Amino acid sequence: SFPGFIDDAALAVKWAHDHAGDYGGSASSLFLMGNGSGAFMSLLLGLDPEYLTRVGLSSRDIRGIICLAGFYGNDMTRQPGVSSLVADVHDPDTLLPFRFAHAPIPPMLLIVSRDEDASDSSDIELLNRAVLEHGGSVKMVNHSDLGRIGIMLPFSPLFHMHSSVIQEVLDFMTDAPDAR
Repeated sequence: SFPGFIDDAALAVKWAHDHAGDYGGSASSLFLMGNGSGAFMSLLLGLDPEYLTRVGLSSRDIRGIICLAGFYGNDMTRQPGVSSLVADVHDPDTLLPFRFAHAPIPPMLLIVSRDEDASDSSDIELLNRAVLEHGGSVKMVNHSDLGRIGIMLPFSPLFHMHSSVIQEVLDFMTDAPDAR
């Protein structure tokens, strides 16, 4: 239940930070990336200092946040399997990611699918505005040709194919400034 799953994710980020060098990576090149509710978790970790601070990190340790067809508003709390995780939250509006925007904010890439509706667009605009107001940057790519699943399929080894989505993620990761 909330916030336990976010605390677990923060511990995973801490482990990746501490062990990146063991796998040929760099602690200064950590990105948070998620799809759907995973995008929500990535946003919460990168925007709300509470969770990473508990594990000895900060948003300065994150090089960027990548959200693939994410849930940015109350639509997340209505998703099957997710609503039970946040059932103990009295007011779901308190979970809206834009409410957690505090400087410093890692650069963000939001990849939006054709499945986003008007309420999603409103939530995305609120997030974009809050991030910009706190000195962050947001790159948004709208894939009106792809649904939520279509955005994720290229990342699967079963359906691996050349995709502009993969290239956009790689370009963002290459162009993002080093953390700190």
